Formats: sequence, structure tokens, C-alpha cells
Amino acid sequence: NSSSAVAELAFRLSIICSFEAMGYAVSLYTGMRIGEICALQWKDIDLKKKVIYVSKTLQRIYLKEGNRGITKIIIGAPKSKSAVREIPIAKALENLLKGGVRGEECYILSGTTEYVEPRLYRQHFMNFLCRNKLDYMRFHDLRHTFATRCIERGGDYKTVSCILGHSSVNMTLNRYVHPQLEQKRKCVDLI
Repeated sequence: NSSSAVAELAFRLSIICSFEAMGYAVSLYTGMRIGEICALQWKDIDLKKKVIYVSKTLQRIYLKEGNRGITKIIIGAPKSKSAVREIPIAKALENLLKGGVRGEECYILSGTTEYVEPRLYRQHFMNFLCRNKLDYMRFHDLRHTFATRCIERGGDYKTVSCILGHSSVNMTLNRYVHPQLEQKRKCVDLI
């Protein structure tokens, strides 16, 4: 499975303080969106309480100015109220984060006060996959992997939905819960 290979490589790279690779691990262990990870600063991580506070997202937006359009980076509130959330830090992620701590204003993807924008981070991820001969996947697939693994291992849907910042449990159910053939057999055998 290419997503588990990514997790293993992200873990190894994070150990040697690759800030960009640390973002892969953050996504795999928290289900955070790419814009949320790009906006994540060390002040948003409380290692004592073992919590990541998600309160902003970084995105490039298109603006129409006169006869031409321009793009601009903005750091603002996430896309919904439910996307503002606290995510518990898994033990394995805690150990990775401890090795990269920098000043509070520093972004976790750069280790500096300069952010990494989502399209550049996506490109870094594509290069990472190519260098390590992993199958193609979108960065967002790391979020899907997190959600799927949580549900497969018995996480309740409401909790997974809250961690992902979904506005409703239905969104989580529609995207991540797909009964396996064995579950379908058990169901029909009930009759």
C-alpha cells in the first residue's frame, strides 16, 4: 500500500528534521488539510497538552483587478466553524514533533517564519513520491488514509468527523465508510 509506504518514509525523514516531510506525517496522523498544515505554526502545537489547534488555513486566491486577474496568498479562518478544532497528538507524532520544535512564529513546514504555499508543497510531495518510487497519489489522499484507518480500527464516526473538521457526520460517512464484502455477507446472513 503506497500510503503506508509514505507514512514510513515520512517518519524516517521527519527524524532527520525534514520539515516538509514532517507535514506528511502530520497529515497521516491528524487528517489535516494541506492549507491547514501550510498555515500551522509551532505556537499552534501544545506538546504538554498533546494537542494541535487548527484555527487557520493558507490558500492562494484569485482576484480580479481591472482587466486582469492576480493571485494572492491569504491566511484566514478555515472553511467552516467546525474546521476550527483541537486535534489530539498521537504518541508517534509527538515524538516526531519534539525533534523539530522551533520558535513559536515559525511554520512547521519550513522551520522559519516563512510559510510554504500549498501548490509548492503539493509539488514537493510529488517529487517525494517520484524520488522514492511510490505510486502516484494526491496529497489529500493522506487525509483519506487517516480517516479510513481510524474507522477500520474502530474509531467512532462522530469522533473521526470532529477530528477531520467536517460539518456533519454524514459527510464522513459518505466519504470514508464503505462496507467490505465480508460485512455485506454478515448482513445478508442475518436474514
